[in-house]
Amino acid sequence: MSIKLAKCPPHCLVAIALFVLADARAQSVATVRLQVEPSVGVRVVGESARAVTDWSFRQARAGIGGIAERVGGFRLRSDDGEEIGARRLAAGEYRAERPARRFEYEVRLKPMGPPENAAHLSWLTAEHGLLILDDLLPTNIERAKIDLSLPIGWQVFSTERERDGAFEVERVREAVFVLGVGERLVERRVKGMRLSLVIAGTWPFRDDELADQLARVIEAQEKAFGARPRANALVSVAPFPAADSAQRWSAETLGGTVIFLARADRSPLVLPSFAVSLAHELFHLWVPNGLGLTGEYAWFYEGFTLYQAMRIAQRVELLTFQDYLRALERAYNAYLSSGDDGRQSLVEASKRRWAGTNALLYNKGMLIAFLYDLMLRQRTKNRLTLDELYRRLFRRYGMEEASGTAADGNEAALEILRVDGMMADIVARFIERPAVISLAELVAPFGLRTEAMNGRVRLMLSDELSSSQRELWRELGYNPRADVSPRKRERRREF
Repeated sequence: MSIKLAKCPPHCLVAIALFVLADARAQSVATVRLQVEPSVGVRVVGESARAVTDWSFRQARAGIGGIAERVGGFRLRSDDGEEIGARRLAAGEYRAERPARRFEYEVRLKPMGPPENAAHLSWLTAEHGLLILDDLLPTNIERAKIDLSLPIGWQVFSTERERDGAFEVERVREAVFVLGVGERLVERRVKGMRLSLVIAGTWPFRDDELADQLARVIEAQEKAFGARPRANALVSVAPFPAADSAQRWSAETLGGTVIFLARADRSPLVLPSFAVSLAHELFHLWVPNGLGLTGEYAWFYEGFTLYQAMRIAQRVELLTFQDYLRALERAYNAYLSSGDDGRQSLVEASKRRWAGTNALLYNKGMLIAFLYDLMLRQRTKNRLTLDELYRRLFRRYGMEEASGTAADGNEAALEILRVDGMMADIVARFIERPAVISLAELVAPFGLRTEAMNGRVRLMLSDELSSSQRELWRELGYNPRADVSPRKRERRREF
């Protein structure tokens, strides 16, 4: 096709450019059919947007290795259907004799490893399943049109746009499909965002009760950010698919989908704890999933976000002030047990999070967020809080605001936390440089003290607080008149 531009007016040039870009973008979409076979796996047949010689599958997700070994029967074909030889170089690695676009293979999807892995990998059982395209499709496919072939009676739930019986996936690495028989759908509209709650299994609370709790959490989070992260969000709640786990729950948030798997053998008092656990995952709809940032900055989007999500859980009365202190206690005791030698900064630890530093990032990151919050409030006399800094981050780097090349997540978060230099010393001391946390001396100026009890460290307010200290803790939820019994607190957080 040729186009003459000599006599084309400016508005015509713009229209032509947009047409060419749209056409190129449409041609970059792969077409894939996934045939689901319960308890076995999926058969994949597709055609990539361009012919390539080297084909590979993801080797690991969320620190779980060996996932490419589930791929078998890999074949390539020419456009006219002739089979093209492909040599297996290693698990999930193939080299074709010549460039090819058409492919087919099978993926075994029996739940892999410990039950808690199921929140991070695709799997299928006789009645339920989870398809995460990131571990199913070749790594060269970034956008795809997905046709799902399901067993009779099965349903599929996804945030991906469906058109003419197929799903149009813009970001393969974020796409999730929740499958099964008997899933229940509850929907809520939360300030312009549609929340779809998909529940499988039997739980000791009503579906609508959980939906209402999550809607309250999302509303509070949206108020804290000053913006919604996306138009649609899906929360999938299901029991672990295999033998019971030693963990109480496991979760991951991909794009606009929260995957939450848990043990179903809990007491009737677990609803608040369910919502508290989910609050952290829901926060990921904003950070990092709603930000146009790149790189590994888990110290912020896990550690700091864990703290901030807990603060929001306080505001919607899922946690008390005492729950807040107990959570910080648990993080500190876990941190002490980790044996942190202070040889690497939080930024460096983030780069190695799947090499044994993940728990450290959560606990140390949460504690540093807590200390940062106290120091920020003290320096600004409670006029500036983490809420405002998260709003600034989202205004500057939110998906809708971001344009061009994505910024580095570490640089962006550090810049926001420095607050035009006012907090630069704190950021350097605790985040950019190696640091060991000695909580007793760090919290004493704020009227908080530590006490060793039965081999663990307890946190408690000092008996005598100055007026400024009392005001600080009131801003953080302290109410000396509140009467919440220890038994009630224990039930509230038990999960």
